[in-house]
Amino acid sequence: MKKVLCLLLALLFVPCFFTAACKEDKKEGMWSGYACEEIPLPQTEKPLYIAGYRGGREISGVLDIPCVRALYLSYNGGSALMLSVDCVGLTSDTVAKIVKGLRSVQRAGCEINVCATHSHAGIDTMGLWGNAALEGKNPDYMQALVSAAIRAGKRAYDSQAEGSFTYGKIKTEGLLYDSRLPHVYDEYLYQLRFIPNEASVTGTRAVFFGAHAEALRGDNTLLSADFPRYLSDEIKRRSGENCIFFNGAIGGLIMTPELVQGDAVENVRKTGARIADYVMAVEESPITEGTLTQKRVSLSVPLHNTLYLYYKFLGILGNPIRKSLFTGAYALKTELSVLHIGTLTFALLPGEIFPELVQGGGIAQPGAPANPEPLLDIAKRYGAEDLIVIGLCNDEIGYIVPPADYVLHGEYPFLTEAVDASGRRHYEETNSVSSDCAYRIAEAFEKAMRE
Repeated sequence: MKKVLCLLLALLFVPCFFTAACKEDKKEGMWSGYACEEIPLPQTEKPLYIAGYRGGREISGVLDIPCVRALYLSYNGGSALMLSVDCVGLTSDTVAKIVKGLRSVQRAGCEINVCATHSHAGIDTMGLWGNAALEGKNPDYMQALVSAAIRAGKRAYDSQAEGSFTYGKIKTEGLLYDSRLPHVYDEYLYQLRFIPNEASVTGTRAVFFGAHAEALRGDNTLLSADFPRYLSDEIKRRSGENCIFFNGAIGGLIMTPELVQGDAVENVRKTGARIADYVMAVEESPITEGTLTQKRVSLSVPLHNTLYLYYKFLGILGNPIRKSLFTGAYALKTELSVLHIGTLTFALLPGEIFPELVQGGGIAQPGAPANPEPLLDIAKRYGAEDLIVIGLCNDEIGYIVPPADYVLHGEYPFLTEAVDASGRRHYEETNSVSSDCAYRIAEAFEKAMRE
């Protein structure tokens, strides 16, 4: 009888503890926490391939160790945990493992988002840069990455302190170029800053800027987080504050220029310092109204790229793929989100979207279908002033290419890049799901804004 009473008392207290945990993340005011965890290199017999360029290249040394940075944000009853991983990209199966390890944080009512900085000097985390037709991911490294992400997320959540948020943006000059005509990109750098109430707590700057993290360029084989690491280090040196980087709309191959010719290491350092110049010059305004909310939308994208099916067959591609029983057509499952922090609107997108699909403009091929309504225009129809894109978030599905400028090779579609009538190369289509992807993204984004 005594055992039964103890069990009943335990069951009565469990809901109380759970409810308390939920209420803990529904607090008023502004709160934030930060953590950084290095991703240790494992003792492994399997190769560690470098990602982002040619396949089959192992790292030759270490310039710096990639990290996972985590930022906890809570504002007037809503909360989100944002993880930024120094890697080329993470597919949804890896993201799911990280989220599972942070289930206690999620159960407290906190939204969890896992983003990649898109470093082209990191370890292959997608399996695409091994030797031909072989899985490029190292399972030991992937486990180390997942564990580091879980540790960083828990530490950021546990370190939360009260303070205030400010926001600002600044137009950059000479820091971006587009490798594919037309030259369309977002020149603005955006910053969300947390200023703690207590002097003993370190503040944090979240930086949003759309550029491929490949300042070390294609001949490099040293392991590195590329310019996001040097940006963070420079902000820490100048201000004493933490810094976490999130990439933006980088499709069409938006990247930073070569600031130092012939010296890749000096170039990545100078690139980080130059971006830090702009971060420190941002004019800030306090965020004083609203709350934090996030709306997730699941979507299916028609899968026309036969290479994706081949990767799935080899066990490389971790994204879920479904085949219609009625048409036999394949579709790739993914998600996107809209995150509101006060009056700020963030689009959390699962791949590398072309800026033309965010802000408009672009080239139209003869007879091609029109592009969907730009995401910025959709956001403005629902009252958003600024739209801040976070790419490679919660999934990596490849390039999201404007349908009006989507050209495939006539004989070997997706296997060989096409060249259009004006001589422009269409490399990005070979790493895209389909020309329909942009429409599905726009539809899901409007649904998220509406709901």
